[in-house]
Parts: sequence; structure tokens; C-alpha cells
Amino acid sequence: MDPAGGSDSVISADGKFILTSSRRSGVSAIWMYSIADRTWSQVTDGQGGDREPAWSPDSRRAVFVSGRDGQTDLWIVDIATRAIRRLTNDAVEEEYPAWSPDGRLIVFTGGPWKNRNFFVVDPDSGPPRAVLHDSGNVGACSFGGDSARLICHSYDSELGNLIEIDITSGNFRRLTRVDRWYYKPTQSPDGRWIAVTDIGDDGERIRFLPHIAPATDVMPAPILSGRWPMFLAGDDRLFYHRQIDNGVELQLFDRISGTTEAIPVGAWMPGRGSLSPDHRLIGYCAVDAAGRSRIFVHDRDAGTRQLIELGADACFPAWSPDGRLLALTIKQGERWEVGLVDRDGSNLRILTSPDSRYHFLNGPLSWKLDGRQVAFAAVTKPYESNIFLVNVASRRIDHVSQGAWYDEGPSFSADGESIAFMSTRGGNWTWGLFSLKLSDGAISTMLAPELVERRFPVRHGADLYWLESNVCLNTTMLAVRHGSQPPQMHAEFSGLKWFEISADGRYLLTTTSSRRTEFWMLDLATAF
Repeated sequence: MDPAGGSDSVISADGKFILTSSRRSGVSAIWMYSIADRTWSQVTDGQGGDREPAWSPDSRRAVFVSGRDGQTDLWIVDIATRAIRRLTNDAVEEEYPAWSPDGRLIVFTGGPWKNRNFFVVDPDSGPPRAVLHDSGNVGACSFGGDSARLICHSYDSELGNLIEIDITSGNFRRLTRVDRWYYKPTQSPDGRWIAVTDIGDDGERIRFLPHIAPATDVMPAPILSGRWPMFLAGDDRLFYHRQIDNGVELQLFDRISGTTEAIPVGAWMPGRGSLSPDHRLIGYCAVDAAGRSRIFVHDRDAGTRQLIELGADACFPAWSPDGRLLALTIKQGERWEVGLVDRDGSNLRILTSPDSRYHFLNGPLSWKLDGRQVAFAAVTKPYESNIFLVNVASRRIDHVSQGAWYDEGPSFSADGESIAFMSTRGGNWTWGLFSLKLSDGAISTMLAPELVERRFPVRHGADLYWLESNVCLNTTMLAVRHGSQPPQMHAEFSGLKWFEISADGRYLLTTTSSRRTEFWMLDLATAF
């Protein structure tokens, strides 16, 4: 387990060492963990936000992505000496490197956003060459066992499919015909199986497919909670990792008195909360040790807590402007939908149903001040999400933000005429805050896109609030801009996962969290 772990982890061919990106030193660097000794050692200095390491087959070297020298390139580090050298030097924006089993090639993904290609490069000489004849929406690759083939994911349909590419010719064939969000596939050493991360409503799960064409569906079991699987060569083991968000506490901060009230959540892990307009009730989502997600309502006056039993997983509660209703997301079969209950938790009705315009939703909800509509974000394609509105009375769904961007965290303005949201529409996966005018669909920039992660904007009067990442510390904090003044960062709210400002501006309801990375090994002989 690494409490400062990043999103990239790989294991050496002999199963003895783990390479991962970590902020144990305060910046993103490559670290190595000895499984036998249970010790950590730093491999790179992290001068360029080093990430996405990949072992060479002999475990003597590793390739990684770094932004040192002002651009994103591939670098190679000698594990014994820690000496590094540059492998690529271009404007391709490299990511997702992987080494071939024979050690002669490294594959990576590069190119402008939505116009990317797979490239291969000799680790000792270069230069890189494109693999596919045409660039497009592509993800990540790993090598097949013979080093002549690539197993990749490509977003050539609504969500995407797996493809197999001949490196020499650039020709490919589809391995799957199921429209799912598969990610970072890897093939077993004997060539029989493909393990892949399946991203959906329930987060990231590892699933298995037989290496045949066309595979119509994944194997029914096993299904693992985790990401980025990796088979160990010549062994019946699968390495993967999980990123775990721990809800630490749910608190209500009184901005007038400066006092903080802790909301008791018992053994449950708290998620996003919502304060009723009269300040008496706090609805919040919480998860138990078995992974069940439930809605609770805490009564501040009585000091009691009520479980809203809906017969299914539910999250993201949001009080209506009059305090009579509670909107929420609820799992219906394999999908999450927007639901509604009365103040006491009774009379559940589902406002949305399977809609071809989006694939899944499960994020924060926002009410229009007149109580007639609820805004939500939903995934339309891989790395694409738009803002939708559902009418509470008619249940009509309007698609209000368009385009091949990732829009999330909608929040109605006080007058109900516009919606604030985060979007990557600055290009190249940058984060900006925008405002959508509902009368004509015009979008204006509130905070220009940058590489810094900014999420969940909320306007209150002339002030704009949002969550902003602290890149060095791998945490988030509350940011606020008063009118046209420069943004201010509130370090006292470091570690924020969710927040809500009461309608009158007096209270700030916060959920703080911490994230850790867990490393896991699966014995495949017992799994199948």
C-alpha cells in the first residue's frame, strides 16, 4: 500500500519489484518497492512530474513519461545506477509506454487530442514511427507474446473496442464487438486470455476475455475491483492495483461564528452531503465495508440519523430549493439513474431511464431555483461527457451542452438562467470553468483552462468557488475568486472531496478524504 500513490504501477517479470509513480517525496517521481524486503526506494528525482513507468523484460531499465525540459517525452532510467537518458524529443505528447517481450521495441500513444496514433520506437536508437495508417481516437497498447502484435483499445464506436494490430503492416482487426469502455488491455503469456479494465457506472473493474474474434462479451467471472492488470510472464498470476478514496469526515462549517460541527457517520465512509434550506437536515451518501452505497439524513436538532432505504445503491443527494424533496442518483439494474424521494425518504420515483444519448451517470446533481429541473452530467463517449437537464414533472431530458469534451459538475446560478461547469474544452485535457447560458446555449469562460485540475464550480453572489488540486501534495483544496480579484486558495480545507455552500452563504458543508494506492496479486489457478 502507498498512501501517496499515483495511477501507474507495474511489476518486474520475476515478480520481485514494483515500479510506480508516487508523491512520497512531495512531487510525482518513479519509486520502486521490494516485495521481499518491504522497502521503498526513489528511482527518479521527479523534476518533470515523472509517471507511467514500464519495465524492460530483463528488469534492468525502465521507460517513463516526464515533462522535464518543458515538454512531455519518454525517458529511460537504469535501475542500478539511476542514470537517465532521453528517448524521444518531439511535440507528440507521449503517454502509456510499454516494452516488447523481446526488448527491441517500446510502444506508446501520442499526438493531438482526438487525433492520436500508436508509435513504436527502438529503446536504443529511435526514432519513433507511427503504427496505424490513420490517426484517431485511440487509447493504450501492450504487446502480444511474440512482440509482433499489439493489443490496444480504440474508441472507434460509442465507447470503444479492443483491436489487435500487426506492427509491420499497421493492419488491425477488432477483437470485440461489444460497446464497452475497455481500457489498458494485456494478453496472457500463453495467448489465451486478455485482461482489461472495464470502466463504467460502478467504477473500474478488471474482467477477462478469451483471445478470439469476435468476442461477444466478457467472461462472467472473475470480476475484480481494480485497474491496469498485468500478467506475470510464465506464471499464473495477475498483478493490478486499486486506488481507494477514504472519506475521513463530514463537517459543517459556520462561516459567521467560525465554528465547525462534525457530522457523525458511524462506521460508514461519507461521500457528498447536502444541507436542507432550513439548515436542519443533512442528507449524505455513505459506503460500508461491503461497498454498499446508501443515503442517510442527519437531523441536527434531534441528533438522530435516518437510513433512507431505497432497495438499491444510491448516492449524491441534493435538497430541493423548498426542502420538500431530495434528488439522488440510484442504481437501476446495471445503470445509475436520477431519482427523487420526499423529505422523509418515502415515495421514490425515477426521473430518468436508459437514454441513448449517454451511457452512464453518477455524479453531483443541481436544482434549478424554481424546483422544476435537475442538472446532471453523463458520459456520452470515452473521455466525453455532457450536461443534461431533467424536468421533474414531465421527466423530459434536455441535452444542454454539446461537443466532444468532458463536461462535469453542473451547478445552477441563483437566477436559474445559466449553469456553471468544468470542461476540458480548452483542449489536450486541460481543466477550465465555464458558464452555459440556457436561453441560447452560449458558453463563456469563467476561468481559463490550465493543466491544473479544477472541478465542481459553484457561484454565490459575485464569488466563484471550486475545488483545485495541489499537484505537489496530491490533494485538493477550496479555491475562491471574489469578483475579478485573483483566486485565493484555502489550505485549511485541504483534502476536500466534496463541498456545498448553503443558499444563504452561511454554511459550508465539506467531505474530506485521503487516497491510497493498493497493490494486489491474483492467483489465476484458483480464480478460474
